[in-house]
Amino acid sequence: MVLTRKQTQANKIYCGRTCALRGIADAKKNIGVRSFWSKVRHCGHEQLCFYCCWPWTGSLASGYGNVMADGRSQGAHRIAWELGNNRPFPVGLHGAHYCHMRICCNFMHIHPATQKENTADSVRDGRISRGEMQPKSKLTEATVREAFMLRKTGHTNKSVALQLIVSESTIHRLFRRITWKHVYVDDLL
Repeated sequence: MVLTRKQTQANKIYCGRTCALRGIADAKKNIGVRSFWSKVRHCGHEQLCFYCCWPWTGSLASGYGNVMADGRSQGAHRIAWELGNNRPFPVGLHGAHYCHMRICCNFMHIHPATQKENTADSVRDGRISRGEMQPKSKLTEATVREAFMLRKTGHTNKSVALQLIVSESTIHRLFRRITWKHVYVDDLL
């Protein structure tokens, strides 16, 4: 819904988009627009700056901005997206950040995405460590290739695990390609 000159929302008439947003926010979210945006630190460039993050300065929950709306706790970035885009956030989707900054409330940095899409964005941008970069990793790319070479020569999962000094479940997940999928081993299969 795009709000135009004379806006009607819940039998109320507004003079323009700003007043309509304020009215929608007050009526629908039980929060004031000015109150909400007062907890967001804007950059000094323009009112609508695509480049800079606008950090939430209010309360946090799991690293994300947190605000009470509709009588329940909601992500501040989701409310910012709703206010900036003048529509409700799509049901069942996550508020994914292009900037990967959890406290960012710049609605131009936020987009609706599934959990899978959000995770894929993080992997693509190198935000999720994998392989040897994972702190608790028991294997390296060299030992992964060695494990596949041992398997090719007829070793069982148990013997490969014993030789590499890891658990049998680690080798099972490796051979099922649940872990270490990014390592090329097709020439060893």
